[in-house]
Amino acid sequence: MLEATLAERFTTLDDLPAYAQSRDAFLQAFTSPGAHDIVAAVETDVALVVAVLRLAGERHGATNGDIPSVAHAVNMLDGAELEACARAIPVFDPLEGVLAVQPGLDLLRLHASAAKAVAERLAEKAAWRERDELVAATLLHDIGKLALPRAGEGGPEGRPASTPEERVRAEREELGTDHAAAGAALARRWGLSERLAQAIEDHHEPGARGLAAMVRLADLLLHHAHGRPVELEEVVTMSAAVGLGRDGLGSLLYDGAQPFSPGSPCPLSEREHEILRRLATGGVYRQIAGELGISSSTVRNHLHRIYVKLGTVDRAQAVLMATEQGWI
Repeated sequence: MLEATLAERFTTLDDLPAYAQSRDAFLQAFTSPGAHDIVAAVETDVALVVAVLRLAGERHGATNGDIPSVAHAVNMLDGAELEACARAIPVFDPLEGVLAVQPGLDLLRLHASAAKAVAERLAEKAAWRERDELVAATLLHDIGKLALPRAGEGGPEGRPASTPEERVRAEREELGTDHAAAGAALARRWGLSERLAQAIEDHHEPGARGLAAMVRLADLLLHHAHGRPVELEEVVTMSAAVGLGRDGLGSLLYDGAQPFSPGSPCPLSEREHEILRRLATGGVYRQIAGELGISSSTVRNHLHRIYVKLGTVDRAQAVLMATEQGWI
């Protein structure tokens, strides 16, 4: 019964819709002189990541492992192929009502984006060289949650699971599988890199190593930053597995509660910094978009990334933090 349900859900996920504003930012990025803005736009949305990685594999006959990241895929595709991908992908807007096809998609997108920001900080602290591959794995690490039945549909319910480990155990006990295994199956179904699939599959395993350990540690650090229970012994174990010392881990744990200390380097890209600076001087979305030659939706997407990186929830908080830090 569950196998049939999963097979049906896998089929619906083959046409995963993207957030409308992310798709618009993807299209707008084609007016930029380089590939950086295209990669940044794709990495704002799980569905765009999947679509671009799949397209690169399909068009260029890549075998598993050949396309480890969005940056790699974008470099393999030409502008016409990328634009066709952007125009073909279905979109959704959570403000227009509940998304009937994939009810958990917007929450997954937000979690993935926040986890990406943590993973980027972790990569810096751990001197992890494959940043682009880590970003792709982190963005896709929970994709399997869309395939599993929700509570009330035969999924985990009535069980006081609180930590990530407890939730995975509950899934395995009640479903015979878990979202990590389902996510890996999806990645392989789509022909994605085997390293990405393996990292997705192992990101809740206590013995995770390499890329999977980095994804697992980023996820645990994000849960801790959001005030959710985690097993700190496991955080320490994963930290050691990726070569991150106690001082580096302590800094990341502290950053989760207070993202930046005085004198910290600005984590924003040049474009994000410029947009925040213009916001601080009273600029509005349309005005900033016109001055920078981009769309208002692109400005909003940059702002979303700014809020995630700074650990803030709105424009006022972001401007205040950046001002206090001397970044603007």
